[in-house]
Amino acid sequence: MEFETLRISSGLLDVDIARPENLFSMARFDHTGFITQVTFDSVHTFCTAEAFRENEGTGGIGLCNEFGLFDPIGYDTAALGEYFPKVGAGLLRKPDINKYSHFYKYDVLPFTIETEYNKNKVTFTVQPMDCRGYAVRQEKIITVTGNILKIEYYLDNVGELPVLTTEYCHNFISFDYRNLGPEYHLRLYFDIENEVFTHNLKRNGNVLSWHKEPNEQFYCRFENIAFAEGVQWELFNEVSQTGVVESSGFRPSMAALWGDRHVVSPEVFVKICINPSKSQSWYRQFEFFKNRRGALK
Repeated sequence: MEFETLRISSGLLDVDIARPENLFSMARFDHTGFITQVTFDSVHTFCTAEAFRENEGTGGIGLCNEFGLFDPIGYDTAALGEYFPKVGAGLLRKPDINKYSHFYKYDVLPFTIETEYNKNKVTFTVQPMDCRGYAVRQEKIITVTGNILKIEYYLDNVGELPVLTTEYCHNFISFDYRNLGPEYHLRLYFDIENEVFTHNLKRNGNVLSWHKEPNEQFYCRFENIAFAEGVQWELFNEVSQTGVVESSGFRPSMAALWGDRHVVSPEVFVKICINPSKSQSWYRQFEFFKNRRGALK
């Protein structure tokens, strides 16, 4: 799917971000800050599409975040046909199903989104829309400096009810569109000693790699772990000699790993708990590099 994009740049990193008005028909992902590609030194790319084939998947591309994957705001208390809020996207109508599914194509009343843009910074402001007592004002600021991409999140609860949910960035990563396999290595900066891995994943300490190219999707969750702020994971490709590191300005509530033959996505979740008239903020930072001494091999 093609999107009209904004580009911010540090000279070393070019970051393409989809304009929100191109995504109003989509229900799953946050429409703001939908990063479709990151290019290093005009040569190496880091992002790909969620689906291996066109018209499959849920429309994910590159670095895009989602609120309420497992805990959608107000869904359980909404009657059939009523709306519930999806932060960053809009009000979604509850259909005749019992359980929320991020795969379902919900009807969407999109939020109003304002965009401010210059050469190395873009700010998205999502205006609140009351929905059965829920109302959230969102601001997202994306900046690029040198080889660092930073995403800042600010949520204000301007409604009458508490906002309880989670958020994560679904990182659809592929180095120069190279399929996943033995050339990829993922270091997790949290304890995975007791985890059991399948789907051709092998573990050496806290480093994961792949015996061969996967022939099916894989998914695992990391819970009940003593997470800390700071660096969460590092992904490196030994053929392109490029890599990316994600750091968080929050203590994660959980993490996950999803992938397919053409893509891998380490995911770090933040817990959101905002009482009425209160706010919550956090950030994520991505460092992109090439030929860095001490990188995974």
